[in-house]
Amino acid sequence: MIKIEIITHNSWKFNPINMSIPLEYNRVLSFNELKLLKRGLKPKVMEDKWFVFLEESTMYFSRSWTGNCIFTVEIKKLSNETVLLCHAKVVNDENIYRNDESKNVLKDLISMIIKHNDRN
Repeated sequence: MIKIEIITHNSWKFNPINMSIPLEYNRVLSFNELKLLKRGLKPKVMEDKWFVFLEESTMYFSRSWTGNCIFTVEIKKLSNETVLLCHAKVVNDENIYRNDESKNVLKDLISMIIKHNDRN
């Protein structure tokens, strides 16, 4: 039997977002994709850049080296088969994170986590 670690904010260093701004991001996921996303991501080697976990109905996306939370996104149930990722926020502190492509980074990060967890 494969043991799947439940990742929480205590699984790695984590600094919540102090100042954030809304990020225009909405994405519909199937429950299977959500199941994979909810498993999160915990760094295993120095090159792993993200620490991701779910608490209640919010996903947190933090940089692994600093623990600084960069993105949050809420999960809302749409139907018995789908959920909506919405109400995304990005940190609003250029000393912590500077990226004009935040929406694309979040989109790619979510896709990468789903694929990674589907393989493992």
